[in-house]
Amino acid sequence: MAELIKLKAELREETGKGAAKRMRRSSKIPGIFYKGGEDAIWLQFHNKDVDNVLAKKPRLFSVAWGEGEDESQECMFREIQRHPVSQKPVHLDLMGITRGVKIETTVPVTLVGSPEGVLVGGILQQTLTDVEIRCLPSEIPDEIVVDVSHVGIQESIHLNELSFEGIEWVTSTERTVAVVQPPRVVEEDIEEEEELLEGEEGEGVEGEEEAASEEGGE
Repeated sequence: MAELIKLKAELREETGKGAAKRMRRSSKIPGIFYKGGEDAIWLQFHNKDVDNVLAKKPRLFSVAWGEGEDESQECMFREIQRHPVSQKPVHLDLMGITRGVKIETTVPVTLVGSPEGVLVGGILQQTLTDVEIRCLPSEIPDEIVVDVSHVGIQESIHLNELSFEGIEWVTSTERTVAVVQPPRVVEEDIEEEEELLEGEEGEGVEGEEEAASEEGGE
């Protein structure tokens, strides 16, 4: 495995919302590191260090606190909480890993190709946008790519139809990934035409009634 990017951290003793606000005012980001059944370790990071690591988008990296080599741990981002407006990270959850030991994580699902059903008027619907998998840390994909070019109208792809080397599904394999629904435009057009016809028929009846009324008055 290539040398991992290192994220520097500092131990912190204070926890809670008040402590987190004070850290952010000091250009620091609160976070937590946990690994298996071990006790969680409360950390804080400098904004610039976090920005530098996130810019490189690593799947795996190492986090280091203190001076000893034994305090440098291989890990991955489990969750990055962001400010709703600025989208800057406000809290980091790091999950430690052990080489050779499989872990569970969630990755996005990306559809590629133009479905046969869409080419004849169908509508493609993606029903599974991310999937939970189990694999070695070094084999975690950036995304699960699913080719939907062969899917016709009223046909679908299920997770149990997909297989990727080294990856096990944690999400139920009965889940539907994507489906091509029949076009609904035709039905809407028919309804509109029927409404127009009903309106024209109604106007015709009203016209006949008005004419009859005028003749009776004479």
